[in-house]
Amino acid sequence: MSNYPVYGHSEFIVCGTLESVPQCTYSQNGGVAWCEFVVIVTTRDTRNKVDVVKYIPVLLFDRVAENAEKYWKQGELLTVFGTFKHREWQDKDGNNRLSVSLVATKVIRNR
Repeated sequence: MSNYPVYGHSEFIVCGTLESVPQCTYSQNGGVAWCEFVVIVTTRDTRNKVDVVKYIPVLLFDRVAENAEKYWKQGELLTVFGTFKHREWQDKDGNNRLSVSLVATKVIRNR
C-alpha cells in the first residue's frame, strides 16, 4: 500500500458527432473566448434492440474555442478528452443546486 494520499481525479473521453458549429462568446473582464458545443453519441441498447442517442454538452476555452468556431463543421467526428467541473449554486427560491460541466482539455478531429 502506498504512503501517498489518493485524490479524486475525474476525466472523460467522448467520441461522437458534432451537433452544430460552436459559437464563441467572450468574457467581459479579460476577453477570454469560450464556447459550448454538443457531441452526439449513439449507443445500442442490446436488450431492447434500439439505438439510444445521447447529447453531451462540452465547454471549450481560449484559442481552441476560437479555432473550433472557425474550422469545425457540423457532423464532424470528434474525440473529446477533458475533466469534470462541479459548481454549487442557489436558485431563485434559495434551493442549493449542483451543476456538472464537462470541460474539454483536448479535442481530436477524426477525418
